[in-house]
Amino acid sequence: MSALLRKTFYRFKSFAADSLWQLVYDGVTLITVVVSFGILQYKLGESGDGVTRYKSYGLVYSILGPVGGLVYAGIGLALFQRLHQWKDDVTAASRRFFSLYAVFAIGGSVLAVYAARVITKGAISLPVIIAFVASELVGRACVKLIARIVQVERGYSAAIKVRLGLEIIKLAVFTVLALADTFTLPLLSLCLVVSYGAYAFFCAMKFLVLSGISFRLEKPRTRTLKESAYFSLPMVTNMVQAETDKSVLGYYSAVDDPEPGLYIAAYRLVTLGLTPVRALDAAAFPRFLRQGSGQNFYLKRSLAFAALLASVGLSIAIAVYFMRPVFSFLFDEQYQGALDMAPWVLPMIPLISLSGTPMNGLLGLDKAFQRSVVYASGAAVSLVLYFLIIPEHGWRGAAVASILSEMYLVVASWSAMFYYQRKQNELELEGDPA
Repeated sequence: MSALLRKTFYRFKSFAADSLWQLVYDGVTLITVVVSFGILQYKLGESGDGVTRYKSYGLVYSILGPVGGLVYAGIGLALFQRLHQWKDDVTAASRRFFSLYAVFAIGGSVLAVYAARVITKGAISLPVIIAFVASELVGRACVKLIARIVQVERGYSAAIKVRLGLEIIKLAVFTVLALADTFTLPLLSLCLVVSYGAYAFFCAMKFLVLSGISFRLEKPRTRTLKESAYFSLPMVTNMVQAETDKSVLGYYSAVDDPEPGLYIAAYRLVTLGLTPVRALDAAAFPRFLRQGSGQNFYLKRSLAFAALLASVGLSIAIAVYFMRPVFSFLFDEQYQGALDMAPWVLPMIPLISLSGTPMNGLLGLDKAFQRSVVYASGAAVSLVLYFLIIPEHGWRGAAVASILSEMYLVVASWSAMFYYQRKQNELELEGDPA
């Protein structure tokens, strides 16, 4: 009994430590979001059309979310699984996955630039769009891939510190440009792409080259592509579901219509509210990649973490709803309409809290393909809802369609989790000699 208690204690002690570091990272990210949003409001609003200019900036990043899932986020998770779960050689695995990333980065960048150009309708110049895309899909992407290697080689806290550098750089760029009274979107994009690029080079030298990980590109392998696709497809489809409502709303609005900008600003509250939820979910994720056995092993783990995340998410949503007047200081006078939109999007916080852990459980059950199918079906449902509802109902339609699609994902993910856990239970019983 004492051995079991010690094992339980150390397991949750480790989880608590990882959660704390993730909270530190998300806390800094939260500060960066608040400060950058405030600077964007103030500086872009000096000419009197701040909301519409902010809308164009937000629409560019609504494209970069899904494309980023394709270009690097899924590849990073596949690399982490290879190193953490399957114990592959670091040098060999890095070569394979970075080579695949290089191919995806080229294609994804072209796609992102074209899509951003279409939905912004010329409100942001092509060179500025290219710079924003490069800063995200090249600079930040390389650092996040390196952080996956660092997490395996040096631990979770070391990886968090690498990722923290990105947020500190972003915070510094926004702050310096604002204090120097030189803040413009062209200059911001240039500073971000240069700063992220320099930091990516520093990380590559320190954690790859100087650590003895010889690096060169090679022809991507089919197996590497397949493994990455199992992660990339869910990431892309999940981001499509989360971000495309803003893109569709922007596409069907006039260039000078501020409504999409206010809706994006209202979504900032959801981003802030999801900070602790994402911290807990990120810390829990590696625990689903460890081999486990026993009846309902991954289901029980999914339910335990889901109860924690859902209770946190629901509490945050209720708190934000009643504290909206307090949050008014975050919004400039031009953006006060975003506070009226906030109640429409707050249900997303508890809903998102419920769908993450069953998806992690499916990975533990080695059902990566089935997990991808669930995410893909969720993206398909959301796209249909977005194009059916948003053109007629504007931002309210975007909010309702987002909530309905997230409700579908919750039902679909838990249905898949229960089904495949039951199948796993049956296989274990068949293999039990008793």
